[in-house]
Amino acid sequence: MLPCPATRPGSIADITNKQKQLDTMFKNMKHVTTTEDAHVAKELKLPAEITDLKCRSMRDNLLVFSIPEENNENCDNKIVDLIVRHKTSYTKCIRFTWHTKWGLSDKTR
Repeated sequence: MLPCPATRPGSIADITNKQKQLDTMFKNMKHVTTTEDAHVAKELKLPAEITDLKCRSMRDNLLVFSIPEENNENCDNKIVDLIVRHKTSYTKCIRFTWHTKWGLSDKTR
């Protein structure tokens, strides 16, 4: 007696099941590849975005060097006086939100 065609090794049912498994695996691999490509594209954009953010944060910065200073002086007022003195047509209101002194206090900056 011959085995039933559906249970024989290499039968159409086995081949169909294997094909379904392969199709599922292919879809999963395609999804993983697509997801990985999206992550790689996003990762490649990060350095440009970081540079853009750094540039935007420095856009309104003003660096001033080689100005002699005295103890307990108001750095903001001194800088504003120098700007107004050397650029008399400057009419905007100058306001500092943050300033930092670098170096030793007895040193000319």
